[in-house]
Amino acid sequence: IVKLPIVSYYYVKWQTKEVYFMLSEETIVKALGGRSSLGRQVRSPLDLDELIRIGFPYKAGIFLKDLLNLNTNQFTKYLQLSERTWIRVRNAHKRLSSIVSDRIYRLARIYSLACEVLEDDALAKEWLNRPQYGLGGKIPLELLHTEAGTKEVEDLLWRIEYGIAV
Repeated sequence: IVKLPIVSYYYVKWQTKEVYFMLSEETIVKALGGRSSLGRQVRSPLDLDELIRIGFPYKAGIFLKDLLNLNTNQFTKYLQLSERTWIRVRNAHKRLSSIVSDRIYRLARIYSLACEVLEDDALAKEWLNRPQYGLGGKIPLELLHTEAGTKEVEDLLWRIEYGIAV
């Protein structure tokens, strides 16, 4: 039996060409720490949706925080949580809320896309933390607070991937 990767197909239509791109859900799950952090195996995007709705285990957040080399202050600022709340959830080994889990998923998805586009984990981490000309000098991580900002970061990554002028 051949195991096929779980993928999401992203359709992007630019001014001059239409493009299909596959972003592996496995890449996103790895950024969240895999089965050991999520507490179960993820076989499809619907499994991820269910996990987000019930809330990720706190370990998934810690894994992503450590992967991105973020300190607690930076991470909680991105999650729009107080440090005290994060520490309380961590110490009680509770599940995160669906809202916080969705923000963590968004961060893991953009990080995974940056890794695939830039073809280097270290470069992706650096890119996410540096002002980008294509974003008007803004730092990509700071734009991920909203879906609109996330879309701008994602669009810039697609432009980089397909050589469209920034």
